[in-house]
Amino acid sequence: GLKLKDWMRDKRRNVRNDRATPAEIASYYEHYVSKMNLEQNFACGTTVTAVTRESGQQDGSPPCWRVSGLQRRHGEILGDGCSVTEEVPFSLLAHNVVLATGTHDVPARLGVDGESLPFVCHSFWELEAAIARGELDQSADPVLVVGAGLTAADAVLAAHHLNTSVCHAFRRSVSDPGLIFNQLPKLLYPEYHKVHQMMTQQQHQTDPSDRAQKSLGKW
Repeated sequence: GLKLKDWMRDKRRNVRNDRATPAEIASYYEHYVSKMNLEQNFACGTTVTAVTRESGQQDGSPPCWRVSGLQRRHGEILGDGCSVTEEVPFSLLAHNVVLATGTHDVPARLGVDGESLPFVCHSFWELEAAIARGELDQSADPVLVVGAGLTAADAVLAAHHLNTSVCHAFRRSVSDPGLIFNQLPKLLYPEYHKVHQMMTQQQHQTDPSDRAQKSLGKW
């Protein structure tokens, strides 16, 4: 196997004191697939267009699912070095299907003025890119993080790691059972519970009469 801790050590990173970023986790998974020779089990660049139930066969085989869609493939190399990309139909059968598409590419919008300004990020990847460009450090203006999910927590941790001042605005009560932090085991996710602890200890309710419990944490 390829343990994350060993992989990070090879990158000369101190995983005890330096938290791995989502981009590094994604890179680790790519290396894992390559090292374990699992490429044949992955279909990258695909768009699933249909998942249908197939009845069992006469030979007694159980019912299964047919997954159909399009897969992008690189074709002919042009004179400028670019390759022509084409979409080829694919179809496969599986006894079990897990829909785990995520929503990171469909960020929630607030619908407020200024939301489209260039310094506003709508994903953690955009924030990481800004950090890589050196736009965020301890001398930067405070960062406002809106939301009470794990992406917001990742943003808080990333800014906090750079000693950048953070204002964290969230609507739900910190004791709400539906809040993701109240559903995660503390031993497995200590960094997220650190954010939850800061939300609990340093929150300032903006309007005590507002049932939505709009709060602002500063650290």
